[in-house]
Amino acid sequence: MNVSKQLYQKLGLWLGIFLLPALIWAQSIPAYQGFVNDYKNLLTPSQKQQLEATLTTFATQTSNEIAILISDLPDNADLSNYSYQVARGWGLGSKEENNGVLVAIYMNVRQVDIEVGYGLEPVIPDIVAFNVIQQDITPAFKQQQYFQGIAQGVQTLMTAAKEEFN
Repeated sequence: MNVSKQLYQKLGLWLGIFLLPALIWAQSIPAYQGFVNDYKNLLTPSQKQQLEATLTTFATQTSNEIAILISDLPDNADLSNYSYQVARGWGLGSKEENNGVLVAIYMNVRQVDIEVGYGLEPVIPDIVAFNVIQQDITPAFKQQQYFQGIAQGVQTLMTAAKEEFN
């Protein structure tokens, strides 16, 4: 009787060590609401609707999925790793093709990150994602033209991704 109690205690300890961080991490990933997930109310309802319609049409025509996250980066979270976890948690793109893209805008740290699924990396390598941030999104954001920056960045990403899994 005493041995089984110790076994259960050890099992509980090990499960706690391995599962607790996963549960905490999973709780910090925002719920997926569609292709446009604006948790900071940066966009107007009509702007959100316009982007959602554009991204829905794009996904229907190509099977590629581009999602937008506008939120704060959790305290002590690594930007790229957190974006990767969000994209993975949301299941962007098809499982077979891994053809999803996340455009993550973190307002509290004033950073933008683009995570690209492996299936789209041939047409959207890191340098293309970097250029979208530097040439399309950031200049508009500096002028407080948030919708224009996001829309232009999304347009560039759609153009690059269009032929990969059409």
